[in-house]
Amino acid sequence: MEFQYNDINGTVCSIYWSDGLNSETVQKKYSMFDVLQVWYPQNVYDDIYEQYKMIMTFNEYRGHWKRSVQSLECNLLRSADEIISQMRKNTRYEIRRAINRDKLQTTVITAPLKDDVAEYIAYYDKFADSKKMHHINSKKIKALTEQSMYAITKCLDSEDNVLAEHAYYLDKKDKRIMLATSASLFRENENPEYRNLIGRANRMLHYKDLLAFKELGYEVYDYGGIGDYNEELKAIAEFKLGFGGDVRTYDASFTLHLKKQRVMDEKINNLQLYTGQKIVIYGFGWAGKYAADRIENCGINDYIVVDNYAESTGERVYYKDEDLRLLDRTKTLVLITLTEKTYIKIEKKLDNLGYRVGSNAITLLF
Repeated sequence: MEFQYNDINGTVCSIYWSDGLNSETVQKKYSMFDVLQVWYPQNVYDDIYEQYKMIMTFNEYRGHWKRSVQSLECNLLRSADEIISQMRKNTRYEIRRAINRDKLQTTVITAPLKDDVAEYIAYYDKFADSKKMHHINSKKIKALTEQSMYAITKCLDSEDNVLAEHAYYLDKKDKRIMLATSASLFRENENPEYRNLIGRANRMLHYKDLLAFKELGYEVYDYGGIGDYNEELKAIAEFKLGFGGDVRTYDASFTLHLKKQRVMDEKINNLQLYTGQKIVIYGFGWAGKYAADRIENCGINDYIVVDNYAESTGERVYYKDEDLRLLDRTKTLVLITLTEKTYIKIEKKLDNLGYRVGSNAITLLF
């Protein structure tokens, strides 16, 4: 499944469940995008890591190359009785109680309108605020809706109050759906009975969603990942595993910052104009490491690294801001690897040290 959208990072392409992805395919098919996100890939070729390791970040918590991740799938080709029979006893009980005693109702919106999307975004963001999480990417959601790849489901009580909402990515070609986000506002109510009701509503909504998408011809329902990297993720995984299904293992999901690579390459390729300058790489995150790799490939080995948060090792010495005072500013070129937002915070400090963009400093990422 693939989709594209635009956000503050430029044009983004997201790929889900790719198989056998290699660097040649990335270069031929995706190099025009600013950002490439690869989610739940299988059999990723190592040449991608060799080609892009310096501009690669990982999407999962504590991710790294080839680190396995897991997701949970439900086979919708099974009968409704088989689907509920594979669930844990407590999950089945909560669903049946919600259906038979709580008088809850559900709705599925497979072609959400503008107002539907706006309502869901507002609902999710309110939920995110209650958990101190990031707001939803509204540009991404609106683009998915325009591409007919997004669905919203709701569970309401007898008075039409929303108890829980889910959103899904739709892969009509391969007949797969994936849970994108889930939201409920149980933290707004201290009543334990009401919180329990929302818990039952959420389980019931998952079950009703399974049956609704099965009826629409989808064959695989993906719960959107299960992780155990912290206590909250463990609790979410346990909740999902209560529905049964098949656990699938994938390679680590990753993001390639292709636009940033293009911008950095262009500026680094122009360093020959500064022959005789002492090169300083300012900041040694992924962008700093990429800059070091690129300038070494250009035959420049006489450089130092300034990073105020890194400790020197036997392999590399990290200098600090104050060390810049010891250099001849007329013969020094500082390559700043920070984002624009971060650079603004330290611009005055560098200026006081005698380093200014347009004179003896270059910003590599913008």
